[in-house]
Amino acid sequence: MAKKKTVNNLDLYTMKMDDLVKCLKPWELAVLLQIEPFQTSTDILLDNMMYYFLQNEYYEYCVIVRDEVESRKITK
Repeated sequence: MAKKKTVNNLDLYTMKMDDLVKCLKPWELAVLLQIEPFQTSTDILLDNMMYYFLQNEYYEYCVIVRDEVESRKITK
């Protein structure tokens, strides 16, 4: 029987990006980003994520972050 994996208290601000990619699929990241508050710290987080994903060629994740940034621009 496969072990059930659960993630409690996932914090995008303190989690290492390598661990984030290992733990979350791109669509799961999209869901988490949608519930993040509209704050300057979140904008900085998204910029850092975009830079990391581009540098490491995680293009699926990069598209998710880009879409979130664009949706935040529209709603502001």
